[in-house]
Amino acid sequence: MTPDPLGPADLRELSYGEHLVVWALRAFAAGRIQCPTLVREFRSACGELAAEARNAFIVFAQQLAARGRRPIVLAAPGCLTLTRDEQIVCALFADAQGGAEARFEARLAYLLGRAAEPPFFAAAEVTARALALNGHRLAAFAQITGAQQNSPRAERSVLRARA
Repeated sequence: MTPDPLGPADLRELSYGEHLVVWALRAFAAGRIQCPTLVREFRSACGELAAEARNAFIVFAQQLAARGRRPIVLAAPGCLTLTRDEQIVCALFADAQGGAEARFEARLAYLLGRAAEPPFFAAAEVTARALALNGHRLAAFAQITGAQQNSPRAERSVLRARA
């Protein structure tokens, strides 16, 4: 796996909100989105909007798995190295938090391998705004620096639609 030089290559370089987005995506792919620890972290990060934020995140992840024309590459849960796709997902939530819908749609089109369509922006925006209302600002992808080029190779998993 080659991390993107424009984004963080290490989970420890992320803010709490960005870490939660990656963690939730990996948990979704592993079938553990109902994990009590993850539910508690959404509550801690999003306050009274936790249920709405988590539900919106689940919609986002389900649609990503169902509508993507290419597999989304994720590192294994617990891996400190971020994949390029995980970096892009962080950027999508940052775009949604900043109201940058055109940039969001361009990034999403790359990630999906097809044109973006609803409900992606709306779902990401609910989660991102809940994080923002609780003091968790997400960094814009292009503004993140300090990537480590020699990060260890991560185990890969692929986000796919569940039967």
